[in-house]
Amino acid sequence: MTDANQEKPAKKAAGALKSTFTLELHTNYAIKLWEGRKNKEQKSKWSIIGIPVFIGMASRAHSDSLKNNPFADMILWRLEKSLDESSKFIGGELNKAEAWLAELPNQIHVSDVISSSPLNLEVFSQTPLGYRCVWLLVGFDQLVMKTLQAYHYGIISTNKRDLVLTESGHRVRQAFGVVTRYRSFPISRGSLNVESEEYRTAVKIMGDLDHGILTGAKRSSFSPPLASLK
Repeated sequence: MTDANQEKPAKKAAGALKSTFTLELHTNYAIKLWEGRKNKEQKSKWSIIGIPVFIGMASRAHSDSLKNNPFADMILWRLEKSLDESSKFIGGELNKAEAWLAELPNQIHVSDVISSSPLNLEVFSQTPLGYRCVWLLVGFDQLVMKTLQAYHYGIISTNKRDLVLTESGHRVRQAFGVVTRYRSFPISRGSLNVESEEYRTAVKIMGDLDHGILTGAKRSSFSPPLASLK
């Protein structure tokens, strides 16, 4: 027999999950992309944004996407597509660079290249696409190291080195270009008014919405399904 007034034991539950995300950058090429470049004439503006600014912009678009903003969805869809294409390119070039070094005679032994003093960074992003851009930057960093190593040992020419570094850096910056077009407007599918000033301004800056974006057919794989949004 139990006492009716006896308190029930409190339910046990796990605390919030925690994790830290850190990375090392070994080349100045990658560090410059991380930092970005301020405008020489207008110091408050960026000529090229860096990863921290990129993550802030992508997180803002992600937050607006949760509010059923179709323009945010459009930018996130474009961003994921750009990151996928750039990652595929960097991965292909990295495979080529590894093949260059694999052509060395068996009598020659070359160690992996690393920086004697890499830059250690910690990253937090509200959207997985922010981390996807960091993966891209790390891949670029690895490509730069192997490309410079191959050039140092006379495996590739100066022209080939410069071509790889220029094109791969451009691919990383392409993703930056997608998110820099985003502007936040109080627009939602639930109350979409194509005649409103906000809608017209959004179209002027980011481009018009196509049917696939409005219906959710074109949607980032990291965005919530439309059915879950109001």
